[in-house]
Amino acid sequence: MSYCQLTRSDGTYRILNNLMVEVSGFNSQIDHFIMYKAGFIVVESKSIQGAVRVNSLGEWERFGVEHRDRFICR
Repeated sequence: MSYCQLTRSDGTYRILNNLMVEVSGFNSQIDHFIMYKAGFIVVESKSIQGAVRVNSLGEWERFGVEHRDRFICR
């Protein structure tokens, strides 16, 4: 496992960035893993161009000069 660690001085949470995990011989990369007293949050981040909005169906849509993509996020 490799990561870059950021910890708040009061110890309330810890952020692991670019976390590499191996399970049963399979590798996975997690962009941001945030641990705190009540649990954890996994964040997958992307760098995109154009605008992003949520349509009437609750789907993420990306608009740009060359893009019109939908991402289902429920």
